[in-house]
Amino acid sequence: MEKSDKKSIIIACVFLVILLACLGFVTYIKMTYDVKDNNINNNTTIDTPVLLSLDNIIASFNNSQLVSDYYALGTTVAMEKTNTGFNVTYSSDQENDVIEGTYVEYILSIKFNKDNVEMANSIFKELVNISCKNNGYTEGQCNETVDEFLNNSYAVDGLVYEEISDTEMYLRVNTAVKIELFVGPTTYKANDLIDININEYIINNNIYKLSNPLLNYDSANNTLTYKANVQNLLDSGNNVKIELKLYDASNNLLMTNEVDNSASTDKNNFDILFNMTLDNSISYENIKYLSINFINE
Repeated sequence: MEKSDKKSIIIACVFLVILLACLGFVTYIKMTYDVKDNNINNNTTIDTPVLLSLDNIIASFNNSQLVSDYYALGTTVAMEKTNTGFNVTYSSDQENDVIEGTYVEYILSIKFNKDNVEMANSIFKELVNISCKNNGYTEGQCNETVDEFLNNSYAVDGLVYEEISDTEMYLRVNTAVKIELFVGPTTYKANDLIDININEYIINNNIYKLSNPLLNYDSANNTLTYKANVQNLLDSGNNVKIELKLYDASNNLLMTNEVDNSASTDKNNFDILFNMTLDNSISYENIKYLSINFINE
């Protein structure tokens, strides 16, 4: 065999080896990405919300507890489809009106006059309830969150309030968003011991509810003040004494004080104020807990 032939064979072998190496590398890369894709498909759950149809929303609304409750009170409430979206009509012996709405790209909107705000809020609350159930919550689980949004301007991603004029406004819910639930203050019972460093809580004995507490210590005068709002949940208008007790770290009682609502014009919703001068034997640093009790007079 001539030299030139041997050289050609060697060059051909080199190219063949390079080609095989390239093919092997490409195969390896492909297999690697196939494995990754399979892992993604098998192990990764992508939270894609199921888009509610308007027909499903209308059916859910018309079969809701809201509609039943209004019907029991003599008011007929119904949701129906229109060419531009939907209408919610409500009628009774005293009033008849319509609230218009749209459903575009996950967004449920209602447009209403400020004179209809109470009814609009009820309708909106049920629409959010329908959206929430579609996003995994149970019946009524979002109600407190919607109440905080409507009544206390609590910001909720997915809920929008918009004034479009002096008399008209919009409420919107993005049904593609699983809203974050409002977490309110801890609720205690009467006579429960409460850490004085806790600033937000409610005390509820099913007759009276205490909220918005504020404890303050004036070291210069060695005085302690405690303010709060009290509601009579039964609207009975009764006089009531509120008893405040202070405790040390071992739950030993240090001091007791009382106020009442005798001077309050509204017996069902009033503010209380305790203003106490601490005994020389009591150091504020030793006060760790407090409790509240309601005593009917």
